[in-house]
Parts: sequence; C-alpha cells; structure tokens
Amino acid sequence: MITTVFNVKSIILLNGEGVRSSFSFKKIIFSQENCYLAFEHQEEVYAYKLSIIDEKVFLDPIDDNDNCKISKLLSLCIKQCDQRHWAVGISYNETSSANSISTRFKISNHDQPLDILPFLLQTGANSIEISP
Repeated sequence: MITTVFNVKSIILLNGEGVRSSFSFKKIIFSQENCYLAFEHQEEVYAYKLSIIDEKVFLDPIDDNDNCKISKLLSLCIKQCDQRHWAVGISYNETSSANSISTRFKISNHDQPLDILPFLLQTGANSIEISP
C-alpha cells in the first residue's frame, strides 16, 4: 500500500548497461492496445511502451508509428530511445516553503524494477491522456 500521491517529481531509470538517468514525469498515455509513459530528460521528451513481464514493469522503446501518434497527441517532438529501461527510484509528494523542501522517495533493492504505475495514476487528470 502506498501513500496518497499528489505529484511525482522525478524517476530514476536504469537501462540494461547499468546506466542510471533522472527523468521528469510528463504523461501516462492509454491507447486501446498499450500504455505509454512520457518523460523529460535534459529538455528532451522520451516515450516508452509499458511492458509487464513476470510481474515486473519495464519501459520498452517505441516504434516509429507509435512515436508519430504520441508526438501528435502531446504536440511534442518525441526522441526515441533504443534500450529497455526500468524504474529503480521515484521521488514524489514534493512540497516547498520559504525555508525548506520536503519530498518522499522510494528506491528499489538491488536495481529491481519498481512498479511506478500506482504513483503515476494518482497524479491527476492533467497527467493522463487517452489516445483514440
């Protein structure tokens, strides 16, 4: 069971080569066949197709057709990635005041994939797109 989530600040993704990168969550996109996640990294937007294998959540590269559909839906240029990634960390519920910033973190054990969907789905309607 997770805490109520009102925002997701960043997600740490790991690829098969062991490289970790921090991404900002943009959107979760539902189509009739698939679910996609859009993230921003160094001012570029990436989209991944969600795959669940042996109850673990993976983010797979999208093909050219999906890239075109998601780019049009979000009105953004989507940069393609050629490697599978998975989430190993997430920061959420960030709040700030004049003197401090507070945030919550969830980090995986031994670089195992985290199920980030319950966190992302709670961020609200502004974070969810439905593709025709």
